[in-house]
Amino acid sequence: MLKQLIFSAILLVQTPLWADPPAAQTPAAVPAAAVAADPAMNEMSGSVLSVDSDSQAIRLTLDGGYSVEFSYDSQTLVRNGGHDITVKDLGYGDQVTIRYIGKDLVARKIERTHKASAAGLPPPVAPAAAPAPAPTPPTVSQ
Repeated sequence: MLKQLIFSAILLVQTPLWADPPAAQTPAAVPAAAVAADPAMNEMSGSVLSVDSDSQAIRLTLDGGYSVEFSYDSQTLVRNGGHDITVKDLGYGDQVTIRYIGKDLVARKIERTHKASAAGLPPPVAPAAAPAPAPTPPTVSQ
């Protein structure tokens, strides 16, 4: 009996008598931003190492030299300075921030924060040189 009395007293103290009942709140009182908010996204920033449109993958180089590959799809939003662009507009050395959900590394939003200059292009790959011929042993004349 004493436990019930204490529980009732605590419940009464925690419930203000002047508060509106929860049913009195209308759905319109909920801010629109709270309803349309994106789920919590992870974020990673780095520079574009490569974009492969066939496999729909983008590879970033992060500080410290780490390389991370993200996939993307038709739902991925790509922007630059508030304007829509395509993944094909991204190039080597561009600084980007990728937002993704969970640990699957599927890009949901890609924001280019800095476009690399043409001088930042990777050096062209030189064709492999033919191996030098093996040295011939000296001939001994008699």
